Amino acid sequence: MKRAILILWCAITAQTAISQVSIKPGQSVAAIVRLKNYPFLFMVDQDPEVSLVIKHDTVLARLRDLKRDKIRSALRDCAAAPFCLTEALRIDPEEIRAIGARLSEISRQTGLGQFIDRKVIPTGAYHWRLEKATGEDRMRLIWEQDAAGINHVLSVYASGSRPNYPLIDSNSLNISSAGQFPRGYANQLQQILHNLLDVDSVTGGFMTLQTAAVNLFLSMNGRNQAADYEPMERGVNKHALKRADTLNWKRFPYSVILVPGAGPADHSVKLTPEAIIRMELAVSAYKKGMAPFIMVSGGKVHPFKTEVNEAMEMKLYLTHVLGIPASSVIMEPHARHTTTNIRNAARLMIRYRFPIEKPGLACSTVGQSMMITSTLPGRCIKELGYVPYRNGQRLDQHFIEFYALKTALQADPDEPIDP
Repeated sequence: MKRAILILWCAITAQTAISQVSIKPGQSVAAIVRLKNYPFLFMVDQDPEVSLVIKHDTVLARLRDLKRDKIRSALRDCAAAPFCLTEALRIDPEEIRAIGARLSEISRQTGLGQFIDRKVIPTGAYHWRLEKATGEDRMRLIWEQDAAGINHVLSVYASGSRPNYPLIDSNSLNISSAGQFPRGYANQLQQILHNLLDVDSVTGGFMTLQTAAVNLFLSMNGRNQAADYEPMERGVNKHALKRADTLNWKRFPYSVILVPGAGPADHSVKLTPEAIIRMELAVSAYKKGMAPFIMVSGGKVHPFKTEVNEAMEMKLYLTHVLGIPASSVIMEPHARHTTTNIRNAARLMIRYRFPIEKPGLACSTVGQSMMITSTLPGRCIKELGYVPYRNGQRLDQHFIEFYALKTALQADPDEPIDP
């Protein structure tokens, strides 16, 4: 154990701080979804020294064994009751408290605290939650955020609870929180739990059973969109970022022109008139030299379970119809609401190292544009817990300046499709 701690300390002190959650080429969809939703748990699992210290901690091992016993008891005692089976997977409040307390102790006794400081905190994924936290509270809050995210997925996509936006994000397995389940679902759950226990008995990593369950239920519901087009900087945004490296930013008053998507109500429609109008407005500003890039933002949102990605359709329209070079278009293909249009835009501005002192320019039709300056900050506080941007000056009824704030990097544990 002492040797493992020494190795961990040496490895951490050799690391340099990172500025984002890094997605590597070739990573599986499951890995990207885990990384975005539960950065701490993913990074622990990927770091041999840290995972070794946590895996061999006797207190955490005992808690892991108790959890396995709880799942086995559910399989034995309530095999025909789906709610009972999925509830056994959830991390209950006492388990969260006990694991958080032990992780805090380990962070004081080993190099885990330095791992948190040097690798986890710089991602920004816990920035808002840690803003006023000190000492060991940080470790507890980081763990509690990941645990809450796991429980949310299991509640919605395994047990049928209502998500924040039922019309677009509900489960698709016909699971009802009122007690109605698809035929054979209890049998499927039994098989799933048996398989998870078998795999976990081999790997035995920290929270590998729960994170594997989350990946499985998101996949079963077709909700892996968090991984769409990743890593973007090596794919859909590669040419734009290559151009950004050579830019003289002083030539432009704004870094990007942000165009939020407007999803269709019909599966046969790929691009709405509203989205086209917004793009025409943005192109006019782009051709006047207002910004070097147009950023199109929107995921697979409307209608329910659509396969049409708003940002991709807008990029194709800009490049194929309006003749804008692909090197001038940045895709943000994950946002599902206006709150996350602007949050995700701010994230990319920070992560792509655009000059943050230079504002972006949000471009939209009148109703949405006015909302960005009036009610959107309050809606962000209600839905995200924080405001990810700061409004600047309004140019006219279609264009408003906005500044990216570091709080935008905060991950959202109850929005697994776009955390």
